[in-house]
Amino acid sequence: MPPNITAKRKASLYAVRYLDEDSSLTAQFFQRPEIYQDHRAEAEYLAKRLQEYLRVGCIESDFRKELTPKDSVESLFRGGNFSQPKIRLCCCRYGRILVILGNGCLKKSRSSQEDSEYHGMLLEMQDVDKLLFEQLQSKKMRMLDNGELIGNLVFNTP
Repeated sequence: MPPNITAKRKASLYAVRYLDEDSSLTAQFFQRPEIYQDHRAEAEYLAKRLQEYLRVGCIESDFRKELTPKDSVESLFRGGNFSQPKIRLCCCRYGRILVILGNGCLKKSRSSQEDSEYHGMLLEMQDVDKLLFEQLQSKKMRMLDNGELIGNLVFNTP
């Protein structure tokens, strides 16, 4: 019998994908030339960091709270030798155990409110956060101790 990999995992990562698209928003982000070609080292570091979260859990200092204190919408953009990160990825983070990844872009301003493209991406993740909360409250979905989501993972967006 193969080992239970899920039991050893400290966190879970999910990515938003619309049913009419072939890849997730996060995959689309990493495939953009201005991200992968122009900022390859930073993009690769971010991808490695995401993999590390599976082993050790999410590291709070890698994230910055966005929008309102009441939701789980944050930006992932810190770490490594990048004192002034050029890319950022929006997500919903639930403690150390779960991150739902969204889209991202080049950092064009100090705050997300000054960047209409990124602010729109954050609002999209705010909708995801609300839908996840509703699914958990209605018991159509549940979350395990390692952040794994069990149940209906297909959401109907407004």
